[in-house]
Amino acid sequence: MLHLFTDSLTTLPPGMIEQLNIGIAPVYVVFNNAQIYRHTVDIQTEDILSLVMETGKVPGIAAPAVEDFIQLFTPSVGGIDQVVYISMSAEISPSYRNAEAAAKHFPKGKVTVVDSGCFSSGTAMMMVQAARIAKKVRTWASFGQKLDEHRAAVREELILDRMKKVNPTGNIYGLPNRIISPLKLKPKLHIQNGISSNLEDTLLGNLRHHPQIDREFIVISQTMAKEPAEYIKNILYESYGFKKVVLLSNINGLLCRTTPRSIELSYLLKK
Repeated sequence: MLHLFTDSLTTLPPGMIEQLNIGIAPVYVVFNNAQIYRHTVDIQTEDILSLVMETGKVPGIAAPAVEDFIQLFTPSVGGIDQVVYISMSAEISPSYRNAEAAAKHFPKGKVTVVDSGCFSSGTAMMMVQAARIAKKVRTWASFGQKLDEHRAAVREELILDRMKKVNPTGNIYGLPNRIISPLKLKPKLHIQNGISSNLEDTLLGNLRHHPQIDREFIVISQTMAKEPAEYIKNILYESYGFKKVVLLSNINGLLCRTTPRSIELSYLLKK
């Protein structure tokens, strides 16, 4: 048996989290020294975005600490053969190394930490695929092989508003476990600039006639860009032939600090 975990930046819908039995490690959202919240526990995504709109201030985001992961994994390690934590790319989030440090507190082989190599929607795609794989395979080796195949097949597109004003290093109010800007992934992640009227062309240009794209499932993540994301969702259904489109509201755009509006999508390439 497997118990899957990720952190709250992945932002899967609550119903899907329950259905797939996914454990969530809350990241910390920091507006100032007196306002530190655990995402999805003390404060929900929409409440955070409302505060950003009301105050005009973009909060800092810090990864779960090693102790947080130990507490999260402990109930599962005793009765389940394997715990698998899938992290957003280790290049931009210390969640990966903190989870690895926590894994060392348990018997060898009980906790496995996987670097998705992706940003938010790509990690969400990996979580869904991992849950599906876990139901089909019978051995740990088969699970790892299939998960690696899906990781290699994941593709992401990210569009940021006013990209030139992005602070690439972020500012997390001195907290040590800070999460770095998604621009750290720029060589690997296709990043467009500007949420505008030509959104369909800039974000979906690669999908229109691509024969290798798996059109069974696609994930859209948006931060403070709900209306254009809904537009993209409808286009993907009506004009691009995708059978299931999952639209997520998340706080990942806040990692860019000065340009929080963002839309990201993730899809799979066929073998």
